[in-house]
Amino acid sequence: MQKVTHSSARLPIWHKIYQFYLLLCAQFRRVKGAEYAESLFKDIDEYRHLYLKYTGSPLETAKIFEIGYGARPYRLMALISLGYEASGIDLDSPILRFRLKEFFNIYRRNGIERAVKSAIRYILFDGTDRRRLTAELSKRGRGLQIAESRFLVGDTADVALGENSLDVVLSEDVFEHIPVESLQILTKKMAKAVKPGGLCLIRPNVFTGITGSHLVEWYPQNLHNPGIRRKSEPWEHLRKKRYAADTYLNEMKRSDYRAMFLEDFDILEERVKLPTLGHEYLAPQIKEELKDFDDAELFSNQVMFVLRKKKVIQADPDN
Repeated sequence: MQKVTHSSARLPIWHKIYQFYLLLCAQFRRVKGAEYAESLFKDIDEYRHLYLKYTGSPLETAKIFEIGYGARPYRLMALISLGYEASGIDLDSPILRFRLKEFFNIYRRNGIERAVKSAIRYILFDGTDRRRLTAELSKRGRGLQIAESRFLVGDTADVALGENSLDVVLSEDVFEHIPVESLQILTKKMAKAVKPGGLCLIRPNVFTGITGSHLVEWYPQNLHNPGIRRKSEPWEHLRKKRYAADTYLNEMKRSDYRAMFLEDFDILEERVKLPTLGHEYLAPQIKEELKDFDDAELFSNQVMFVLRKKKVIQADPDN
């Protein structure tokens, strides 16, 4: 199974540069506030609420595994620092302690483009983000803890996850970057690894939402930014398809995820993070062009699927 995270080679270099420029602009606007760090702890509070709701136990008792902690693994850092038994895996090497060796590992494993982007992000933003994460932890009476052994690097298919060994599997904004055939294998691996009664909390950025294109100009934080000059139109990726994101996307719809998860799990909830995001951009002409997609698809964007694996019904030996 291969999680595809590298930039798409078929995109022209000018398009890659333009998207990276927009991403830098978005990052500069974001670092003026502490919203990113705060959002991590809102996510963790949501995990706590859901785990207590469906298991009756506090999340502090759970063994947690994150699929795709990302190049900026602050969610996993936060969980570990708060005292949770959490670990995770990502195909890309993370920057944990700002060592030259880490950048070399990124170059060796993920290529020069990823290494350059990581270096630029580190120089411009990572220090500020790390300080804000530390400040948020301090408010909760905690210090930043980095347990390097819990940040696994590799393909999820290759990591040994024991049967019934996990209470919670998490994933945020990752599943849309994994090929469908690999996802089908991964979901069965998750179902085997999670304990009976345990939860999988999987939140992809669904392709059919207005942010599903992963074009930076349509990121949630850019939707209402008057300073953004957009080349693409709303739901461009479902309509004219003139531009593509600088990343791999499997183009799965919300209904596709639902059908896939139902093979091994009961879906307890589908939680849309921002249910009206993009509503003002759905002009009558655009709505007509998108008539094959209902509102549940067009306003999906980030949808958390709250999953509990199906009970295995034992066959009656007398029948």
